Amino acid sequence: MTQKQRKTLGIQQRIPLDILLIALQEELTEGINEVRLKELLQSEYKGSNRIKKSINQIKSVVSKNNPLMLLLHDNKEETLLALESKTDKNLILTALICSRYPFCYDLLVIFGKQFRLQDEVNKALLSKLIGSKYGFNRSCENSTYCAIPQFSEAELIMRSKVATYAMLEPQKIQHEITWEIWKECFFINEPLYNREETENLSFEPFFRFVVR
Repeated sequence: MTQKQRKTLGIQQRIPLDILLIALQEELTEGINEVRLKELLQSEYKGSNRIKKSINQIKSVVSKNNPLMLLLHDNKEETLLALESKTDKNLILTALICSRYPFCYDLLVIFGKQFRLQDEVNKALLSKLIGSKYGFNRSCENSTYCAIPQFSEAELIMRSKVATYAMLEPQKIQHEITWEIWKECFFINEPLYNREETENLSFEPFFRFVVR
């Protein structure tokens, strides 16, 4: 993926994690039931266009378009078991979103970097840092507003006050497959990283949110 292509990728609207979970479980078993998916999304969004956009976005996250899905399919039983754990579920779904949408990965990395320097991060700083990579425009702002609630729903961050965010306790990984999924998401987004240097991963901002 070229730098130009990376900058054009963004998430269009928030993905409800509970519905993404159902879609993932279905994809790993009998296949996605699009009628059911539409019914679930009707409680989240108003308007057929927004629902259709959300269906396409969720299907894209759990499809072959997402390079991380190969690992999940190859370890289907272990993944389905890990999804029964609250913390592992949060991490697996977050990793899927971050591997499909590099913007979300980059934003989470910015959070990780800043939380090593300070306890709270405000929206203005986030916009400045992510904007320097993707451009200071409305699309970047909208994608930020879509991504942050997902990190909050996954219990990686919390809104401590208006337009200000704080980190929650790192998620304790319960299953080995979850660790492999989180690592693979990192490698997908950092293709130049030496996969053999796993002992240094704990120093990477993306791993600020997990503990084994």
